[in-house]
Amino acid sequence: MVYGSLISPGAKHTLLLYAHYDGQPVEKANWLQDPWKPVLKELASDGKWKIIPYESLRGATPTETSGQVNPDWRIFARSTSDAKGPAMAFIAHPTMAGAARIAPPLLLGKLFRLLGADAVVFPNHGGRFGYSPDTCRAIAEAALAPRGALRPCVPVPAGGMTTERVGEMLDFYGPDVMLLIGGALLEAGGRLREATEAFVEEVKRYQHERGS
Repeated sequence: MVYGSLISPGAKHTLLLYAHYDGQPVEKANWLQDPWKPVLKELASDGKWKIIPYESLRGATPTETSGQVNPDWRIFARSTSDAKGPAMAFIAHPTMAGAARIAPPLLLGKLFRLLGADAVVFPNHGGRFGYSPDTCRAIAEAALAPRGALRPCVPVPAGGMTTERVGEMLDFYGPDVMLLIGGALLEAGGRLREATEAFVEEVKRYQHERGS
């Protein structure tokens, strides 16, 4: 069994996400190491994957590591990526985001980031179907907050956004945000190019006026 934990100080409940691992027999001769013994590897300068001894990661206590964790490390073994697609789809489904299931900042701001997302899209407040401003801010903060060697994830507020709201969204989220405006631009029909240019100019105008 392979497991991981994300500790949240002050949490009153524990959330368990489970997905099975299984794998069919393989020819050991086709592997560079025992396929049934997971090894951690990093890509060396010569383009080959080099094994990282687990002992080199151990710190003073079982929950500490002796150095920085590199998100580009990979675990090599049979079935290490088995069933991850369905598990990701299960976690990402909108019905998982309800208050009775997983809090949006945890689901969108932390779990997706841990799963390797570079950006996370969520319904912005004031749109067709949005979270509250507080929830949106919490999602953005969770996606960007320093967390060891884990790379930040760009917040992408969406859902009924318009060019007229560019300044408001940048005021609310700051410069570390990706603006997603789709339907409002498509409504322009034959003037799609002009509408898109107007959107870009609005972003530039904001940057110029704020000096950022």
